[in-house]
Amino acid sequence: MPWLRSGDNAGTNPLLLTVAALDGADERLLNEVSGWLWRCATQSAGHTTDGRIDAGTAALMAGPSRLPVILRAAIDAGLITPVEGARPPQWQIVEDPAFLHIRSKESIEFEQQRDRDRKNPDLTAPVRLRDGDACRYCGNVVNFSARTGGRSGTYDHTDPGTAATVDTYVVCCRSCNGRMKDGQRLPLLSPPSRPYFAKKTLEWLHAQGLTPRNHRTEPTKHDEGLTPGGHLPATGADTAPGTASDPEPAPPAPAGASDPDNAPAPASDPRPSDPDPAPPAPAGASDPDTAPAAREALAGSDWVSLEGHVQRPGRSNQDEGWNPGTGRDGTGRGGTGRGGAGADPPQRGGGRRRRRKRRGGRGSGGGDR
Repeated sequence: MPWLRSGDNAGTNPLLLTVAALDGADERLLNEVSGWLWRCATQSAGHTTDGRIDAGTAALMAGPSRLPVILRAAIDAGLITPVEGARPPQWQIVEDPAFLHIRSKESIEFEQQRDRDRKNPDLTAPVRLRDGDACRYCGNVVNFSARTGGRSGTYDHTDPGTAATVDTYVVCCRSCNGRMKDGQRLPLLSPPSRPYFAKKTLEWLHAQGLTPRNHRTEPTKHDEGLTPGGHLPATGADTAPGTASDPEPAPPAPAGASDPDNAPAPASDPRPSDPDPAPPAPAGASDPDTAPAAREALAGSDWVSLEGHVQRPGRSNQDEGWNPGTGRDGTGRGGTGRGGAGADPPQRGGGRRRRRKRRGGRGSGGGDR
């Protein structure tokens, strides 16, 4: 995107104030030169001429009658310089980031090229298949779903200023990308032999018709917590399958375990068990009306009910080796659960509600009170 940037103190820049000290300068010349220069710089930025002013632009911004005076004052103050050999004549605006800075045409075109490269799946898909979700400069895992933040995923041209190829395009985090400005470069790491892919990256690669091989989708014990911002080790994590970076294999099964005849006997239950299981409760025992009959039936059997406890005749609950049980034996599903007439619903109190009498014989109609 084209733009013109002027410094905060551009209006009092020494070059500009020199105009007021020129011989023959009147009180309006400084403002005339300032306005003319800013209009020409804006025109140059919008048309990406890299700060060059042609004769037609100069005359349009100054007017034919004042053009010679303004041109001479701008040249004498060092605000513009004539372009040698240019026909018709042209002038170059001074380049000073603290005064006026016009974005160059080369920078704008490279920005447009970066956008085209970033949106080209024929280029980005093989790059992400090779590099995975790790920055090629710092080794940290990136997040391509994020749009902001130092660990959001992006790409970088290893040969700036030119269109990218698969060999000159790498996965990069925004933190490292922001550090490589003004021509500074960072050392490049080798591509991982076993790249790490997040689930969304795998889905995106499959949509592009690519299937990763020899990759990782989950952290190993050497790189636990492999999340965006985590470091992807350069060694250990990229070893071949079967090395220390892979999960430890399960121990082999004991000999004969697969043979049911040779299978080891299960461990005995250390809890004491009742030698004689309790018989199921007779049908209707849960019915309050049939409870006496159930007790009579139990009284004639080998088991007697004593105040809710079950005891075998001739034994006490304290006999050695006998366990009264937990009370949870059996399925608890005997009977239909529908015996008996059920309890009557609770009745309200027998007191009568006293009816409140209306006083004064007023009617029931509304009105102000």
